[in-house]
Amino acid sequence: TEAYKFSDGHRDTLRWEIEKKSAKHYIGSEPHLIDNADGRLSAHAFRWKYRRSVPTKAGGSSRLSFDDCFLMQEPDVVTARATVSKLGIQIATITAFYLRRK
Repeated sequence: TEAYKFSDGHRDTLRWEIEKKSAKHYIGSEPHLIDNADGRLSAHAFRWKYRRSVPTKAGGSSRLSFDDCFLMQEPDVVTARATVSKLGIQIATITAFYLRRK
């Protein structure tokens, strides 16, 4: 589950169901996805691509494409870079760092 609160006050929650198809291939579903998400594992990277109808504060939705890349830096450190596009035009890039607490 991913939960977001935006600066305009609206919220969005993603409730993923992820299925392992093979050693390096995963698919995901979530109620607002256009199609299934596609995940590919290679060495220390995981790429997750999907299209989603994202709810807006006004009650409508906006169709966006996501291309997420997770890179393992160390056993307990992951860097994530997400690119968001609308109508084929990149509108946002997000970089996050995750540290597993022991």
